[in-house]
Amino acid sequence: MLHDDTLARLQYISPPAQEAETTSHDSDPPSLVESPGADERTSEVELRGDVANVASTADDSTASTSRLADETGYQPAASSPRTEQLPTDIEAAAAKDQKLAGDSVPAGCSDLLETDAVAAGIDSEPGSLAGVDEVAELEHEFVGDASPEEMDQYRRIREADDVDALADQSGMPHEVIEEAKQHLFQRQHDVAVGPDDVRHGYFTPDALYGDLWERVASGAELTDKNRMEFWSFLAHEYVESRLMAAGLPYRSPDPEAWDQSGTPLATSDYPSAHNTAPLSTRSSRMDLLILWDSSLDIPRGDLRVAEDLSNLDEVVRVAKEGLGL
Repeated sequence: MLHDDTLARLQYISPPAQEAETTSHDSDPPSLVESPGADERTSEVELRGDVANVASTADDSTASTSRLADETGYQPAASSPRTEQLPTDIEAAAAKDQKLAGDSVPAGCSDLLETDAVAAGIDSEPGSLAGVDEVAELEHEFVGDASPEEMDQYRRIREADDVDALADQSGMPHEVIEEAKQHLFQRQHDVAVGPDDVRHGYFTPDALYGDLWERVASGAELTDKNRMEFWSFLAHEYVESRLMAAGLPYRSPDPEAWDQSGTPLATSDYPSAHNTAPLSTRSSRMDLLILWDSSLDIPRGDLRVAEDLSNLDEVVRVAKEGLGL
């Protein structure tokens, strides 16, 4: 009788191999065997995708781990099986129950669940995707390179509430200054920087324009040269903005619109908003539309840019008509 009782206990402790395999599968957590919901992570491939997304907004060490995963096939620790540790006294009923409870989670899945919890927590943060967009925006903020001082200046102007001060100081129309500011400092554009090379971003900062803008906004005394520069500058930016809104590119990306040295050409075959707009930052009063006659073949009669910039919409209309827009 003692022998039979011992045999029965051993059979209870060690179920047959087929039964043990079935029990292990049936005890998988639902998140690993059921169809996933919208926010669940059910596979190792999806998990690695989430970790890669999170890495784009994390610190340098996390980003390095993500690159290592992409470049070398490195797998997160969660996908590696872990060694099970058995209780030292398998004959004690309490220890056996504890082991059976622990065995209900397949090897390695506890790490997966912990990683899922972290990923779910990050995904639930409302600003997580915006953070990725902000990083991307900073990396490609401006179309071209500029000095740190010039970039800071354009950012400062972008945020400044200065249109009223500019209008009061210069005597130029408020709506023209507002449109010029939005176009040059506050909007992003598609800009051809070479043949078949178009980049998106804010216009490349230039201290020539930034210094002029801030001088007028500051209320400092303006010279006649300053006033002429600001007058032609506003005319250029306003008309250029309106022409781009009508579909004319800032510059044509067509290779035929560039010379062999990579300089854009002012030609009627490949018109651009930049070349069609009035000349900018002229130091003295002059005819700002002379390229219409010499290079662009745009009929204009006796049209000139008004001293008070009151006819810029007429300049835009005639330009669009001459270009067939």
